[in-house]
Amino acid sequence: MLAVRQIDPRSRTDRHRFLRFPFTLYRNHPLWVPPIRPDAELQLNRDKHPFYEHSDAGFFVAERDGKVVGRIAALENRPYNAYHQACTAQFYLFECTDDREVASALFERVFEWARARGLNKVIGPKGFGPLDGYGILVEGFEHRPAMTMMNYNVHGDDIVGFLFGFPDVSAALQRCGGNVYSWRIVDLLLEFRRTKWTAINGAGVLPEFQGRGGNALLYVEMERAVHSSRFEHADLTQVAESAVQMRQDLVNLGAQPYKNHRVYYRNL
Repeated sequence: MLAVRQIDPRSRTDRHRFLRFPFTLYRNHPLWVPPIRPDAELQLNRDKHPFYEHSDAGFFVAERDGKVVGRIAALENRPYNAYHQACTAQFYLFECTDDREVASALFERVFEWARARGLNKVIGPKGFGPLDGYGILVEGFEHRPAMTMMNYNVHGDDIVGFLFGFPDVSAALQRCGGNVYSWRIVDLLLEFRRTKWTAINGAGVLPEFQGRGGNALLYVEMERAVHSSRFEHADLTQVAESAVQMRQDLVNLGAQPYKNHRVYYRNL
């Protein structure tokens, strides 16, 4: 019998069941990159994660015959709603077995959670902040995901655009299985020096300077930096489907679209 229940994040047993599920689900998948366990645990910690200073979240697991077969989180980002004058909930951390009944039951609980708070729309996957990534993979399942998502800030008057990348240590994260301690930290640091992949995540040009060559200069400089170093491959991440101009720029420069993460929404 299938049942969906809301877990108590303060219960060690409940937290373990929620956090352990993807490690069980993807245990033998060669492309899965596990999250760093302390980071994953922090998302459920209402006393330490800054999200809970202003917002709320609920965590649910689907169980069949005492076994976890799915999980999902529901988030209410109050500053986002206040700024956009919206009543939107987010879903995140959705994982389940290949079972439509399980998926439907999980989302119904998210919809109930949202309605109870007077929210009229659900969107996602969307996490607690920009570090958490955005969207669900719909194309490119044969490729390993980028290790992480990065945030960025622009606080000077002279900056009109930016682009940055960093070494992709996904291989080391796979080897450590989400546990970062002792010699595994050494392995991560070594991977920074030996990886042939760089993840490019974080780019933008102010609207008034778009179409004036600034974007092309950024791409050219990044290409020079990549080719002048040990890197042989570059993976550009978090380029939204709606960013039509940027996607076309990248194609014109020879980039090959090979993965796609999509965001979904539903009006309640």
